[in-house]
Amino acid sequence: MDSTAMHRPFPHLVTRSLSGTPHVLPDALPGPCDLVVCAFRRHHQSDVDAWRAVASSVALASPVGFWEVPVLGRGWTPMRGWIDGGMTTAIADPTIRAHTVTAYTNVAAVCRQLDLDGPRAVVALLVREGQIVWRALGPPTEAHHSSLAVACANLHEGMSGRTDEGVTD
Repeated sequence: MDSTAMHRPFPHLVTRSLSGTPHVLPDALPGPCDLVVCAFRRHHQSDVDAWRAVASSVALASPVGFWEVPVLGRGWTPMRGWIDGGMTTAIADPTIRAHTVTAYTNVAAVCRQLDLDGPRAVVALLVREGQIVWRALGPPTEAHHSSLAVACANLHEGMSGRTDEGVTD
């Protein structure tokens, strides 16, 4: 079990939602439980969509917010209108657009802060001042789903300590 991300701060990211609202993460996360999926490549979208379904399922028992964060390099910033516009056009649901926040930033630095070997999809459950208390890499599995449900339930019950379900890869 990879425990390096336990209680690690989520990186400070200046973002803007596809509905046009600026957000600074993790401060803008309404919590107490927010599942944030950072995607670094276009082909990660199917994993993001699968995690959205997992979050919806978990939310039936323990409220959890869902945030999609496409993380793009700063070099793409001049193309932001075109890139974000394309994503906005592809997403009909206004709630999903409001919870999809793009970050044009130093991708390598974000990977370092999230203790990743490189740009790949990562999922983090954030609580209490933006601390990562659970994470899983890649597409969701049944084990991730169960582990996330337990972590959310524990957080809602006020358990602040680390559980065996804390981090999975």
